[in-house]
Amino acid sequence: MNWFQRAWAAARTTRETPKAASSFIPGVSQAGVFVTPDVAMSYSTYWACVRVLAETVAQLPWNVFQRSGKGKKEVAADKNAVAWLLKHQPNPETTAFRFKRLMMVHVVTRGNAYAEIERDTQGRPLWLWPLHPDRVTPRRDESGALVYEVRNEGRQVVLVPAADMLHFRGLGDDDLVGTSVLANAKESIALGLAMERFGSRFFKNGTHMGGVVKHPGKLSQEAKKNIEESLKKRASGDNQNSTLVLEENMAYEKLGIPPEDAQFLESRQFQVTEICRWFRVPPHKVQDLSRATWNNIEHQSIEFVTDTICPWTVNFEEEANLKLFGRTNRGVFYTKFNVNALLRGDAAARSAFYASGRQWGYLSVNDICELEDRNGIGKAGDQYLVPSNMTTPEGVDKQMDLLTDPQPDSIPVPPQGRLLNRARTR
Repeated sequence: MNWFQRAWAAARTTRETPKAASSFIPGVSQAGVFVTPDVAMSYSTYWACVRVLAETVAQLPWNVFQRSGKGKKEVAADKNAVAWLLKHQPNPETTAFRFKRLMMVHVVTRGNAYAEIERDTQGRPLWLWPLHPDRVTPRRDESGALVYEVRNEGRQVVLVPAADMLHFRGLGDDDLVGTSVLANAKESIALGLAMERFGSRFFKNGTHMGGVVKHPGKLSQEAKKNIEESLKKRASGDNQNSTLVLEENMAYEKLGIPPEDAQFLESRQFQVTEICRWFRVPPHKVQDLSRATWNNIEHQSIEFVTDTICPWTVNFEEEANLKLFGRTNRGVFYTKFNVNALLRGDAAARSAFYASGRQWGYLSVNDICELEDRNGIGKAGDQYLVPSNMTTPEGVDKQMDLLTDPQPDSIPVPPQGRLLNRARTR
């Protein structure tokens, strides 16, 4: 080992050792609820946020593009190994949709998502195998290189080089491992779970009475029992909301919801917004339409794509570009999620967009058909139109030259025979 290799190895050993694969430590929260990743998934708002993020990213096409020079790009054919893995089948046991959805679930709930890259004899990606984050721990080896310690069944440990591991990270503070939302939102999630359990006990035990029956006199125990059974029979099953007939000057008084119970309902409503804030998900995406209107829900959907989904897709794209293409192919091939389907809007908005693109010359008929998942109309559909009242600076110079050219002194007269022929045909 020469002096340069020794210096490089020494510099690498001084790098910070990554944290544990999961920075979340299960335990009892201040609300008295024992929170784990599996318990958190039983909270409806938490589950809905994870689901909308995972399924939105999973449904997006993940294409491979190739730069062909002069700024042009084209979609790589399916014969490209990486394009086939990302678009159709990451491994023999799963589909592209399930692979992307699983990666999103892991990175959102655990802060990290891992997929081992199996390569062929020439070093090209062959399969992508998802690994549960609880089985993987990134660490440094003796030389300071980043490796991933994978625990298999029987506690067998395998070290995977960083170049052979797709590692999608959530938001963290050391750039090597991500921190799960659950690690930071533990108390918010626990509060929501505690209120759900309180509400279940509240209605199970019947601590809130629907009404009171008043009797002017004093009743015996047997009379009370008979009235209670009669009222219970009249208010249960198919007899609910039926007319009640009272005797002996008895009166029925309905009880409203006490103020403290109304505050409980408001707190539950607030927790929905609170969990959505942790995930940066608009509340209407988890079926909370309390503050949604016809005027703002479309803009909120667009902001959900640009502010929430796009950062995740860029995270996936850059990791794939770094690990799935060889050093000679980096910059030539790259991956890209297609989010246009989420931004198309309604039929009227799409029609206006296509009309504008067709008029100004950046969309052809076949381009529009492809965006709408329809067949093209052939070679004629590849033509682009441009407005006739617009031209380039060179075109302006040519028009000025035509205007400044001297006009001919006389108009040439066609041969007499041609004029006679024209006259005979009239």
